[in-house]
Amino acid sequence: MSWNARLQNIRIDRGLNKAELARRVGVSAPTVTDWESGKIQNFESNNLQKVARVLGVTVEFLLTGTTVDPFIDVPIINGDPLTGSDEREEIPAYKISVSAGPGTHIYTEEPNGSLGFRRGWIQSKGLSKKDLIVVQIEGDSMAPYIQHSDIVLVDMSKTDIRSGYIYVFRVDYDLRCKRLFKNLDGSVRVHSDNQADPRYQDEVFSTADLVYITILGAVVWRGGS
Repeated sequence: MSWNARLQNIRIDRGLNKAELARRVGVSAPTVTDWESGKIQNFESNNLQKVARVLGVTVEFLLTGTTVDPFIDVPIINGDPLTGSDEREEIPAYKISVSAGPGTHIYTEEPNGSLGFRRGWIQSKGLSKKDLIVVQIEGDSMAPYIQHSDIVLVDMSKTDIRSGYIYVFRVDYDLRCKRLFKNLDGSVRVHSDNQADPRYQDEVFSTADLVYITILGAVVWRGGS
């Protein structure tokens, strides 16, 4: 099956018409028609990532139809709690603005309800409910993976830096969401995925400056429109 036909099949399976997929990706409906008909043979890289993200599949699966885990996990249980069911775990959501931009000042960290996640999904990922919180992201420096107003699930037990992972961390009074890399000399490089925007340049914290960084946890899932 061609990627064009696979795109159409997945779109229909998700219950999306062409106009809605186009709106979410940021293209015109005729462009979606050209993708599915084969008139356009190659995706632009940025659109490819957006389409895969909206449809909830990996880029690899969309293009080739083969991958170990084709569908991205959708762990949230929407709607009312499941009566008499043990399937749902309520993860606390917090009124804190986590910046994927230059940094956001934090004044309060008050619970703001909760979000229901499937217990089986949490267990399959080796996570523990007591270590998890949900926060909302501001800014686009981690686009396209994390967009403005996306929510992220943070595992607060994971505070040791592993190169290439995304963390929520505090620098003085700023709370940020960035990808961190450990350098051989012990310093830490703070990286924004959105390299197209000149505002988002890498920062390096020397070993002496690491005292100003507090790791709150690693991002283990993100969700958005």
